[in-house]
Amino acid sequence: MRILLADDQSEVRSALHLLLEQEAGLTIVEEVSEADELLAQVEMTCPDVVLLDWELPGLQASVVVPSLTRYVPPPIGDRSQRIAGSSRSSDIRRCRRLR
Repeated sequence: MRILLADDQSEVRSALHLLLEQEAGLTIVEEVSEADELLAQVEMTCPDVVLLDWELPGLQASVVVPSLTRYVPPPIGDRSQRIAGSSRSSDIRRCRRLR
């Protein structure tokens, strides 16, 4: 599985990278720290999964998240999956509304 990490904190990206690279079959194909890099790198690297920091600088989630479905293949069938984690329930609700 090809993974793109998107987080502005280098420590978070490094920790995720170290953790994920220990799992067989997982490959980190790219890391980005700003929203303006995100779609270009997704298009170039064709990841299976994007681990996205909801508070990535410059991120307009209502624009970027739906755009990701053009580049990230659906896992099974024709529906893409979104998994959201946040300490704020408002973030989860916003993610659910994005199509």
